[in-house]
Amino acid sequence: MQADNLLSLKDDMVAFIAGNGLRCMNAYVSEDVPSVIFEEETPDSWKDFVEHAKASGANFVTMSEVILEKGDIEILLEQLRDQNYPDDQAPELDDAQYLINYVGKTGYLQLGFAHQGVMFIYETATEWYDRVIKEFPGTDGAELAYERKLFALIGWKEIGSDGESYGLRNNYQKYLPQVLATFNSFEATFPKSSSLQAFRYQIAQAYWGHRDWANARTWLQKIIDTGGSETTFYTEAAKARLQKLEY
Repeated sequence: MQADNLLSLKDDMVAFIAGNGLRCMNAYVSEDVPSVIFEEETPDSWKDFVEHAKASGANFVTMSEVILEKGDIEILLEQLRDQNYPDDQAPELDDAQYLINYVGKTGYLQLGFAHQGVMFIYETATEWYDRVIKEFPGTDGAELAYERKLFALIGWKEIGSDGESYGLRNNYQKYLPQVLATFNSFEATFPKSSSLQAFRYQIAQAYWGHRDWANARTWLQKIIDTGGSETTFYTEAAKARLQKLEY
């Protein structure tokens, strides 16, 4: 997406969703919800996504946007100052100033719909929004960008018996090393991220699906060990999977 403001695209989405007889609900699908990402192949792929939502029988589509506010830049600069203290002349601080040019603009859009207990997600972002992960690692925006990248690499499968697959779900050998490398980088940068357990489970599922029982067990055990004494959806799912694990 080359535009530096997705506002007009949002307006087109709202009109297209209504034109397909669906409601549009303002809501963000967070990382801890079981979900798969729709892979954008053309600028109009979002229309295919909405049509998939309609075909699945969904009554509404969720929509979320990120508009850059002046306060966001102030928070970013504060985070960078803390990271670079006592060097208050660090080049990263100067680099962050370019974001001033995008205050008030929409940099990120998310669409979603539910089907059979899973949220299907479409996301698109501007170049300046994507640059956050590259230029400002360790910030809140970088965390979200890591999550988006992992969702895209893990991929998804279209609804229906003849639906196409994307990412890791389509080419296991090609994408698995990329998924692992990106996850390791994400975990090292954001060790307390709430979405790490969800990604660990999806990686375990990938190994499970290819009958790699040793690695499936390793990743399921990571989920349990990381959860400690806390009982969560992913720790319980991992325990249940381990009980069924083939050797």
